[in-house]
Amino acid sequence: MVSIRRSWLAGALLLLCAGLLPAIEPIEVEIVVEDRVSLVALSSQISISDYVDGIATAVCSPAQIADLRQQGFEFSVIHRPKATGITMCPDGWEEMGTPSWDCYPTYQQYEALMHRLADTFPSMCRLHDLGRSANLNANHHLLALEISDFPDIDEVEPEVFITSTMHSPSFI
Repeated sequence: MVSIRRSWLAGALLLLCAGLLPAIEPIEVEIVVEDRVSLVALSSQISISDYVDGIATAVCSPAQIADLRQQGFEFSVIHRPKATGITMCPDGWEEMGTPSWDCYPTYQQYEALMHRLADTFPSMCRLHDLGRSANLNANHHLLALEISDFPDIDEVEPEVFITSTMHSPSFI
C-alpha cells in the first residue's frame, strides 16, 4: 500500500511540475535540400510535411533547429499568424498547392481536395467512395485516398490504413 501511495504521489508531483514548465512552441521552417541523400538524412531527424522543388517544409523543436544549424542546412522560419479559436478555411483553400491545416475545411473543400489529389497524381492515387456516413444530419460520402506506386495492383507489401473524420458525429 505504501508503494502505491508513493507511486501516486510521484505521478502527481510529475504532473504538477510539468504544468509549471514552459510549453515548447513548434517552429515551422522551410529547408533547402540539395539532393536525395540530404533529404533522406533530414527525414530521419525531423518530420517533413512537404517537399517541393528542393524545399522541405517541417515543424521542428528548438533543439532540432540547433541541429539544423550545426549540420549546415540553409533554412528560414515560416511566420504564420496564430489562430485564435476555431476558424474555417478561406474560400479557395482546397486549390492551394500545399494548403495549411490550421483551419477547418468545409465538406465541399475536403471533397474538392480529395478529388484534386487523385486528379493531380493519377499514377499513384485512387479515390474510393466508401458509401455514406451514418450521420443523419449530414449524410456525406466517406472518401478514401489510396496512395501507392501501383494503385491498380494488389501487391504483397505492407499496408497502412489511416482513418479520421471531419466531425465527431461522422462515424465510420
